[in-house]
Amino acid sequence: MSFDTVEKSSLQSALTKLTQSTKEEAGNSLISEATNAAMNSGKSVYNAVGQLTDVVGVHLPKAEVEAPSDVTMLSGRWWAREAGSMAVTLPLVLLTHKGISRLTEPLAASALEGSAAKAWTIAPQKLALANLTMTGAAYEGIFKPSADNGSSLFANRSKQGVEGGLGFLAMGLVSNKIGSFMGRTAIEGEVPSIAARIARTALPGLGGGAAYGFSETQAKSIFDGNGPAGFKVSLDASLKGAVLGATLSSVGMFRTDSYTAASRETAAKSDILNRTAAERTMSEKSTDNPATNPAPNPANDLLSGLKRDGNLTTDAANTLALKAGRTSTEGSRLASEGEHQAALVQYGQALKDLVTGRGADHPSVANLLSDMARSDMFLGNNARSVQSMESALRINKNAYGEHSPQVAENYDQLSAVYQKGGNFNQAANAMEKSIEARRGAADAGLIDNGSQYVNVLRSHLAQLASLFESAGNSARAQQVRESIPPPPPGEIVPRQ
Repeated sequence: MSFDTVEKSSLQSALTKLTQSTKEEAGNSLISEATNAAMNSGKSVYNAVGQLTDVVGVHLPKAEVEAPSDVTMLSGRWWAREAGSMAVTLPLVLLTHKGISRLTEPLAASALEGSAAKAWTIAPQKLALANLTMTGAAYEGIFKPSADNGSSLFANRSKQGVEGGLGFLAMGLVSNKIGSFMGRTAIEGEVPSIAARIARTALPGLGGGAAYGFSETQAKSIFDGNGPAGFKVSLDASLKGAVLGATLSSVGMFRTDSYTAASRETAAKSDILNRTAAERTMSEKSTDNPATNPAPNPANDLLSGLKRDGNLTTDAANTLALKAGRTSTEGSRLASEGEHQAALVQYGQALKDLVTGRGADHPSVANLLSDMARSDMFLGNNARSVQSMESALRINKNAYGEHSPQVAENYDQLSAVYQKGGNFNQAANAMEKSIEARRGAADAGLIDNGSQYVNVLRSHLAQLASLFESAGNSARAQQVRESIPPPPPGEIVPRQ
């Protein structure tokens, strides 16, 4: 072997060792960056809590938080630092959100569409945005230390709460808009790929999180008297917020809050992809056995004249169902903005397509009729609203049975319509049937009879007592109040 060959081999060996050493040092550096970020975040939270305990006379030693060094945005060290910080931030945000949700649980139960009379006046999206706003305010107000600027702790924490509340409100609004847009622009007949599902989960979170970072930073800078934050600071805050938003979205924090429109599209596709054998049997019965499934009430102008087209191919029927899902999504958007007359136009077209493709006794028709009844009620068309709810009840009783969550929700909505029209006796009768259906569903194991069920039952019984009182039947109202079960152990339930 020549000298040149030996020298070349030695040089290659040295370069290999140097490269491996550099990689190991880089890896250790990233791990150290993440660890230091997590420790600093933890110390910051500890100091924030310590400031609060000082108020009650419990003095905790202050932890020294290291000043972070400058790093290039989106570099490896930047990502490592965000990962470490997220390990502390994420559990606290989720814990705060869960606490806020538990506090508003009785209201949330009534805000879920169809679960109680209040569902007609409280939009679930608004309640979700309120929960997000309170989460941001509570998180910033509790877990973020106050600066020593001469102001009182209460003033500082209140300002931080406002900043966090505004940021999380922006997060919810933007993520909801992105989720709604993605639901409305879904490709007809498309079966979502894994990548598409990930995008539908991540993109609303990314956009909402970026809005949170930007809004929170701008609010802080303005409230501190420094004017709007600069571009670089805003960009860094937006990127960090996007990471938080995407993470929160991936764990489902926005799923029920912000995907109202997208959920209808998903439901329409699930109707094609995941229909159970029982549903298929039910659908065949509704088409082939009119004796078992009677025709819609001719007096109901929403269903009269509509029928299933038996000559449609499966693909054509599925296409109509998807089209109906998109049209009803647009109707829901209009209804959420108070445009109920325009919403009814969209609902009417969706109903025509859905009945043509699925038949007048399909459960999806009942859901659409419930939406139409809601808009009709807001417009004062109570008679037609009642007709729609009675048709929805007939469909769901046939599909799911008298004692089922679906029937209970329909009775809730029917009670709300009667109540709005001042027919308190009829509203009370519908509410009683709702309670009976819900209890039967719990006995049959169709719904969990745990603490949430008990709280919903308590809320319904309290509403029933109020309806009897409004109807002038004080004795019956008192009987109902006495039958209200105690709250679940360990839970604080607002006074009825």
